[in-house]
Amino acid sequence: MRDRGRNGRIALLSAALLLGGGVTPVMAQDAATPEAGATPEAVVLEDTGMPMLSATAVGMVKPYFEATLEPGGSASFTLMVGNYGSTAQRVRVFPADVYSRVNGGFESRLAGEPIGGTTEWLDLKDEIFELKPGETTERKFSVSVPEGTKPGEYLTSVVMQTADPVKGTGAVAIDQILRQALAVAVDVPGDRSGAMEVGEAVYYDGPAVDTVQVAVKNTGNIRLAPSATVDVKDASGTSVTGTEMDMDSIYAGTDTIIELPLIKPLENGEYTVSVKLDDAERGVSAEAADLPMTVNIVAEEAAGPTIAGIDVTAAMDSAGKVQMTQVTVNVPNTGPQIDTANVILIVKKDGQLVEEYPLAQGVKIANGENPFATRYLPMAGFEPGMWEFSARLEGIDPNSGEKVELVTSESSTPLDVK
Repeated sequence: MRDRGRNGRIALLSAALLLGGGVTPVMAQDAATPEAGATPEAVVLEDTGMPMLSATAVGMVKPYFEATLEPGGSASFTLMVGNYGSTAQRVRVFPADVYSRVNGGFESRLAGEPIGGTTEWLDLKDEIFELKPGETTERKFSVSVPEGTKPGEYLTSVVMQTADPVKGTGAVAIDQILRQALAVAVDVPGDRSGAMEVGEAVYYDGPAVDTVQVAVKNTGNIRLAPSATVDVKDASGTSVTGTEMDMDSIYAGTDTIIELPLIKPLENGEYTVSVKLDDAERGVSAEAADLPMTVNIVAEEAAGPTIAGIDVTAAMDSAGKVQMTQVTVNVPNTGPQIDTANVILIVKKDGQLVEEYPLAQGVKIANGENPFATRYLPMAGFEPGMWEFSARLEGIDPNSGEKVELVTSESSTPLDVK
């Protein structure tokens, strides 16, 4: 299954977009819709060092283009593009297909990608032009619905972006393309029908985070925004992870995936995934029980957190008795940051558990060294015996809030208390 959400994230309709690969939002305010016959003007804003461009759907009540058209009908639109920065900018404007991103939502194809379907209804050409500081320009285009088009909701987009990459600066420099997309929504009158299908479930072994992915397709002719319940079970029928989420829009005739990130990879083996989708507002639901999913990951050198060691230093009184200990636990992490974790100190005396002491709670485990230290004294003091200290790192599952054991250390060198 193609992981379509990893090559770009685009906010719904006319919002500024944040795309993968080092692309940042357009730093601009939407220009006001001018009155009929008015000359568009742009005001140069304070220089931020970044291009400041904005695209506006002129004459539209909503911040995007929309029309209700019968088959064979057409409508005309005006796109206004303004440069609010202090330097001239080369701008590219082009039509782009729309699809539903991971977990739902509006997303436009990139420049140069093939177009088809509703996008071919537009007569807007792909062009590059220059805007001086404070300058605006308009591009007029039309949408024409072919004869014989079936009733339903149709969606495409118009994209405005910097024609040239913005050069990055600093130690890690990333070239950026700044872009903004406006939806073009066409409603063809007639019968409405909502329907969804649940497809296959696959396990994605990601470079940073593993995920469970389930295919979903909107087979009707209206936009849907269902809630989703996902339950993953192992071969014994025990639930190992799951989630409940409110999905964003899944547009008519498009497919997407439900993506369930895992704080800890699943063990190799056979699993089943059950999914329930429900759009209560539109009265549309779908479900699939026990979809088969195989996890078969070739073992590599693990990248992630470990517990490198536990250092215990005892403070003695004048009689040589242990009064207090200073305990340091080092948690090096060669993988991605863990946003929420607990470090638990496990204390035993003569092989029997004394207590599990929270050394750190709700902390981030960054990539690199993560030392944690505390003074430790048991409630009853250090009684004679062999005292051992180990530690456990727990991650907090972002889907369920449950604690997930990530790694447990070996016991430290025993502390012999006389």
